[in-house]
Amino acid sequence: MTGSKPKAVLPYRRMRARIVALSLLVSLAVLLAAAQGAARPVTTEPTEIIDVNVTLRDTGITVSPKSGERGTASRFLVRNLGKKPHSFTVGNDKVVVLHKAGLSTGIIRPGSRLRILLLFLDYRGKLTYRSIAPADRSNPRMRGYFTIN
Repeated sequence: MTGSKPKAVLPYRRMRARIVALSLLVSLAVLLAAAQGAARPVTTEPTEIIDVNVTLRDTGITVSPKSGERGTASRFLVRNLGKKPHSFTVGNDKVVVLHKAGLSTGIIRPGSRLRILLLFLDYRGKLTYRSIAPADRSNPRMRGYFTIN
């Protein structure tokens, strides 16, 4: 055997070269997939914040605007212009309403202002708003709907 390699060694070198090439291809595919994932726009973050003005009076609740676009965030700015204490709560059966979660103001004294929450509108449909103050529970004008389109 003068200067030639044994034939048994050549298949191992070919196999090793194939394994190295395959691992490079897999690494490249993983890197490309990660780069494409990073380049996609993030759709779960709110693009804008809308202020929803809520006015509580002894005769009813006024909400302006009465709707918001899905994917935005809304900040409810509540003020009590009535002579009685009132409250403001947002939510329905599908969206849990908890005072501790910031979806309710609790009782607001007359003449007070409050910024209750920054709510991300990822739900589509009508959200009930109402006053849960004892004197307001039977008044039909102390409730309504905020629509998320």
